[in-house]
Amino acid sequence: MDRLPSHYLRSRIKAEPLRAVQEAFVRHAVAGSLNEEMGTALIARLEKIVAPESRNHFLFERANAQAAQQQGKAPRSPDISFPEASLLWAITLGMQARAEDEAFYHGPLWKQFAGIDGVAQNEKETLAFYMANLGINHQTRIAWGPLGSTYYFDPHNQRIVLDLILSLGIGLENSRAVAFHEIGHSELTKGFGPTLERMHAEIEQLQKKGQDSALTPEEYQRMQRLSAESQFRFRIMDEAENNVVDRWTAHHGPRLRQDLAYRRNVSEAVLAEGMMNAVPSNEADDTPENRFTNVKRAIRSVIPFLPITAIFRKRRKAGGNWVCARNESPAVTVACRGWRHLPLCANYAGGRRGLSICSQRPST
Repeated sequence: MDRLPSHYLRSRIKAEPLRAVQEAFVRHAVAGSLNEEMGTALIARLEKIVAPESRNHFLFERANAQAAQQQGKAPRSPDISFPEASLLWAITLGMQARAEDEAFYHGPLWKQFAGIDGVAQNEKETLAFYMANLGINHQTRIAWGPLGSTYYFDPHNQRIVLDLILSLGIGLENSRAVAFHEIGHSELTKGFGPTLERMHAEIEQLQKKGQDSALTPEEYQRMQRLSAESQFRFRIMDEAENNVVDRWTAHHGPRLRQDLAYRRNVSEAVLAEGMMNAVPSNEADDTPENRFTNVKRAIRSVIPFLPITAIFRKRRKAGGNWVCARNESPAVTVACRGWRHLPLCANYAGGRRGLSICSQRPST
């Protein structure tokens, strides 16, 4: 496999001073700890790394942000044209959202960003233009979500929801790759196969029976086992599907004259890791849940669909490398460890008919 260009590597991305402040912002914003004291400390860290040629511009925008906190509205149109200013406003909005709760999202400061005349409207229109240009489902709409909504595709309402404050925090040029990831889900992810459907149907039957009469101990154990297994299957297959839509995102980058593979790596190194670190965990404990989480993360980060989309260098594991198989119709992805398990992958993906391998077999 070709060596990754150095700027694609997670270690190189994380070494940039701005990324550390961005990740700290994401971590506190998601954890709900972005109070005034923490926000002020983050802005002070941010100010120290602003380039000399941008310092006056940053200080001017900081005064604008401070006035917005006091007055509830920025006296001048917010400027998010460079990364430090975008993060400054993300911290400011995050503090106000925490202080004012739901009322913030109906106020004038939020509308200066998310409203039809807001500074983020151009990004939403740009994404809509790309979707129309690529022939994506014209029923799908882009919507800015509040802090904590994160990023997801809502198939029932045909909406792609993007967390505006987190997007400003990592930079709209990086969150655009996350948006394309969700656009990819709207286009490609159609389900997770008949096995999960059968499991969900059986769980529903047992739940209905439990409402009318008590379940036997065997039935109760069966329902608990099915519930746990279906959740684990979904989480594994969801991560494998994430790899497929990431490959789709990287593929469309050249058509849009943007390096979406690099931007997706940035979002994983800063946004995804910041969100994961916002939830305290004791991963030192050797529990089944932690073992499973490690497998889930391996599928997210190790499968090398394309050299340029792998966030980590390819890791060698005893027993073979990770392999992923995908059945195009319906869109189902599965992953397993080692080429000797390919028949199992094929079985999960709906059989060998229509099966495609999403990564090249290593030569060694």
